[in-house]
Amino acid sequence: IQHPMIGAGITDNMQMFRTLIDTKYPYMMCIKELSHMHNQYLQILTQLGIIGLFFFLLIFYMVANIQIKDISYNNMKYIYLSVLCVGFISETLFHRAFSLALFTFLIGLLLAQHRVEHEI
Repeated sequence: IQHPMIGAGITDNMQMFRTLIDTKYPYMMCIKELSHMHNQYLQILTQLGIIGLFFFLLIFYMVANIQIKDISYNNMKYIYLSVLCVGFISETLFHRAFSLALFTFLIGLLLAQHRVEHEI
């Protein structure tokens, strides 16, 4: 609330979260030791603000707009994006190395297919 456009910062958001629990919500002490927000959208919003969330969502919009003619690659693109967008609600998937590696691999595969289809 104090920094809606630019957020609180990469590490400061959790410190502010813990301070808020100590001062305003002492009955929620059980979640004070969380290392992240368990919601990717909320995590990005508190860290980087509305501007950061806009650019984060823009990445997925740009991936969805990759023109691929092969139906199997196109289906893979939409299924993976759907799973990510729903999965971000309950977990910060991009805080895990495997999730980032899988994202990088699949986006690379989609971009390679796009290049093969549009190069000829």
